[in-house]
Amino acid sequence: MRINIKFIYLLLGIGIVYFTDSLFLSVIVGKDSELQLPVTRVVWIVTFLGSLYLVNYMSSFMRTWCIASALIFLYFILESLYLYGSFFQFPRVFSKVLEIFSIFYVYGFYKKFNGKINVENVVHFIAIFFILNAAIVNRTAFSVVSFAEHDRGFTAESVYFLVIPILYFFNKYFSDKSAKYLFYGGFFLFIVIFLQHRTVWIATSVALFINFLMYRKSGLKIDLSAFIPIALIVFVAAFFVGFFILTNETIVTKLNESIDDLANPTGQGTGSWRWEQFTSYWPFIVDNFLFGMRLQGFELPVQFFDRDNLAFEDGTGHHFHSYYVDRLFYFGITGLLFIMAPVIYYITFLVGKIKKLGLDRIAFLGFVGSAIVYSLSYKIQLNVYASVGFFIYIIETDFLNQQKAEFLEKEEEETHIDEEVVENDVLISPRL
Repeated sequence: MRINIKFIYLLLGIGIVYFTDSLFLSVIVGKDSELQLPVTRVVWIVTFLGSLYLVNYMSSFMRTWCIASALIFLYFILESLYLYGSFFQFPRVFSKVLEIFSIFYVYGFYKKFNGKINVENVVHFIAIFFILNAAIVNRTAFSVVSFAEHDRGFTAESVYFLVIPILYFFNKYFSDKSAKYLFYGGFFLFIVIFLQHRTVWIATSVALFINFLMYRKSGLKIDLSAFIPIALIVFVAAFFVGFFILTNETIVTKLNESIDDLANPTGQGTGSWRWEQFTSYWPFIVDNFLFGMRLQGFELPVQFFDRDNLAFEDGTGHHFHSYYVDRLFYFGITGLLFIMAPVIYYITFLVGKIKKLGLDRIAFLGFVGSAIVYSLSYKIQLNVYASVGFFIYIIETDFLNQQKAEFLEKEEEETHIDEEVVENDVLISPRL
């Protein structure tokens, strides 16, 4: 019964937002379903209204940020009404404002239902749905043909999810010294490499770096003997995988192409495509650098040409891949900082104040931190916002528990001192 109750709280909180990603949704409704956009729209509304309902459960910092976001959303409604005579003239632009409320909803939900789920539940939720998706929906994604033809099955947004279990299981291995956790972490790391989303490769590397860098904050002392199984596995895997790859010309060619694309991010591959899109819109970003083009940006004709043809149809938006370019174009540097600055500041503040950070917290920190790099190539999806909200909830809770423990400890010391004073007075008074 306890597991079922935890699953309900998981589903009603962070799970609602996670289901906007095809990794989870396609397991239920099938691949290439047209339900993803309608589900996402429902989640926008649920998280917005839910955030306002839960605002009294938030800390003062998060409450202020949430209310400010709601006021900005109201401003856009009034701007739309003034310019176009319609409350929501371009829903796509409004959706970019609504995305942030996934942070507040998930954070507020678990502040209200404190202690109902933990990081392990979230990790297992992601891992189980990935395995179900691989077994039911994307069974052909793990073949040599799919690898060679770049038919990856899973989107970069879905594969990026796997960074969380990778970090979590590696941390569990170093703390518990259980080989099964090394196998789990290695399995998901192999999946990330095999599926060839190069941006996710880089983001995973950054996440691992942050993760291991923060070990000192956990107080964990790594025994060098823990690296022996890793070295053996890497050696054996490298031998067999290397033999298989080197004897397959198709795979060798594909890997060389991927490495070349990484080495030349603005000259070839999808990196070149993104760079050309960025340079096409840079003049408009500069002209509206402070507050962006907002609703009028949607009206702007598509500026990006792909082989002398419009990359996208006019009237559908500009479909930026980079989160930074998207935010700068529509909302300017003010809009970008309004989202990123509070996240960076508050997380840095809380992590700095907490004396000892759990390894599961460090795993989430690595994932959230890597989003800064991931955002260079892809727009931030709702699942990342939800993960940020959940991470802020758990570390803020840790910080408050630490403050409470320190207060009780101080109170106990003061009580002990008072008792000693009373005892001394009793002993001294007869002599007086």
